[in-house]
Amino acid sequence: LAFRHFQERNTTKGGNPIVKQLGDLDCDLDLTFEMMDTEFSPITASTHLQEAILRTDTEQTPMALVGAASSSVSGALANLAGVLQIPQVSVTSTSSALDNKDSYPYFGRVIPTNLGDTQAMALYYKSIGVTHIGCLFIRDDFGSNFHRDVLVSAKQQNLTVTSIAFEAGSYTSIVNALQYLKQTDLRYFFGIWNQNTWEAVFRAGYQAGIIGHEGYVWLLGDGSLFTDPTRTLDALTDSDLARAISGTGVVQLNIKDNPLVNEEMKRFQLDPEFQQDFINAHNPQHRYLFDTIDLGAQPIIRTVFQYLAYDAFMSIALAACNQTTHSFTGEELLETIRHQTFEGASGFVEVNNITGTRAPTGLPYTITNVAIDWGKTNDTTFHFRINPGIEVDYQSQSVHQIGAEFIYAGNSTRQPPSLPEIDEEMNLITTPVQGFGLALAGLVMVMSIGWAIFVVLYRKRSVI
Repeated sequence: LAFRHFQERNTTKGGNPIVKQLGDLDCDLDLTFEMMDTEFSPITASTHLQEAILRTDTEQTPMALVGAASSSVSGALANLAGVLQIPQVSVTSTSSALDNKDSYPYFGRVIPTNLGDTQAMALYYKSIGVTHIGCLFIRDDFGSNFHRDVLVSAKQQNLTVTSIAFEAGSYTSIVNALQYLKQTDLRYFFGIWNQNTWEAVFRAGYQAGIIGHEGYVWLLGDGSLFTDPTRTLDALTDSDLARAISGTGVVQLNIKDNPLVNEEMKRFQLDPEFQQDFINAHNPQHRYLFDTIDLGAQPIIRTVFQYLAYDAFMSIALAACNQTTHSFTGEELLETIRHQTFEGASGFVEVNNITGTRAPTGLPYTITNVAIDWGKTNDTTFHFRINPGIEVDYQSQSVHQIGAEFIYAGNSTRQPPSLPEIDEEMNLITTPVQGFGLALAGLVMVMSIGWAIFVVLYRKRSVI
């Protein structure tokens, strides 16, 4: 959609601009683009980029990259792109480690780092009286850096954190980590795992009695997978998974709805030519993905990813148009990307001119509650209620209720206690000591009674 708007120097069907600067461009530059499926694999992504650079069937080589989605894949691409001096703008990679310009000199993004998520999490937990939390994170670059942000944000809000990592691909490691957290008697948690491990963690956590059970609260830092309102689960095979997910909260950017983008997405759904252009933009080896998909019949779901993807492409296109010559270098393009600002699909876009990371200006977060919708759920299918009901603005240090009440695990709106109730043990004397004391007391009583009787019987006897 962004590519089409840029090439036409047009905006929407009604002529209203999504990116206002687009209508004012005096630029004869034409762009081409190609889409490749990374399959969430750093190796696959790097291989595709290498092939695009080395191929001889065309004179065109990439001048910039949009993507990838996950931080681990973006990191691998950023290493290669840095060597090749190709600017990269990621859509949803949030790891703070990618701000390291010594390692990733040509990397940028249109989304803030995970520090924003953790600041929102910590502020929200503090606002509801939580003082101690547990953190379960995957042991990889993404999880470890995300966890460091958790510790920084928790310290700012005076939260005590107990953390443990699990190994990706090891179910035993997941089970052991969850058992450890359960033994801490904590009730509030923050989870950091990825699309390849979430199902195993939820199932193991439900079985362990710590996820999806009343009294336990989990917030997730990378849970866009769960906030799709069309998502359903099979009632026969996924009952434990559905109940584990129900009652969780997902920390997400609260990007405001953009009616212009939504209208254009509807136009895409009704325009077969537009759909075919989208398919043709993919690498030929990936076009088979659409053989069984009718794009016109797919429901249009508004997601944060759509808005950010639009702005990622536009940040590159606008920067390219602002070059003084068509033969610009990757370094020149990078500098322009880092110093420009524009009103995009996701709001005001401004990046740090050193790290290339989007500034969080005007970007509050929501705690989106995911709970089983028992009104729609039936014998065969679980449906979910997606409620972005709590807004957290770190800049103003405020937390607001903007939607329905949070539904916790167990289908209750009553907030669980921050820590388990103290079971005070009043009996501090051991049984043997109690027995000895009672025996001694009995002896004293018997002797007292005996001496009392003796005094009464011999009270008139004189002693000379």
